[in-house]
Amino acid sequence: MIIELDTRDVAPIQENLYAPTLGEITRSYFKDAKKMIVPLRDHPFYDGKFSLLDGHHSSCIAETLNEFSSDIVKLYGWLADNEDDLIDPDKLSNEFYKEEIYWNNANIMDNFAKTPKYLEDIGVSESIKELRLKYSQLESITSLLDYSYKGLDFPKIKNLSKI
Repeated sequence: MIIELDTRDVAPIQENLYAPTLGEITRSYFKDAKKMIVPLRDHPFYDGKFSLLDGHHSSCIAETLNEFSSDIVKLYGWLADNEDDLIDPDKLSNEFYKEEIYWNNANIMDNFAKTPKYLEDIGVSESIKELRLKYSQLESITSLLDYSYKGLDFPKIKNLSKI
């Protein structure tokens, strides 16, 4: 099931982001704006919340951009019930990557059972906002766009004309 998502209702399971990926995803989004869809599950400990299984970079970017205007990025969640709801490795041609995806899907579902104390102990943020504010590139829309387009032609983005 796909649902419209508010990042305030999502808890990450990943403790870090990879900065270059932030720029790649931002440029990709503005080159060809499309829906951002991330896999989630109902949170095992907090009613009404979701655990973000993947898409931490996209979620942090969406939250940063939506601080300016809530209509810039619509973020959606794919509500997964089990590891079969994630990436289907059998549709991939690369055998090594297939094995990696099988492992990743099972590992993500296993991580889901960790206690809040365990996640806190390994440094996982409690919210998307807390995760994104670890990175200067995600402190503001201007910071994100300056980082993403450093040395490149800045796109004309209709919703960001007030920056």
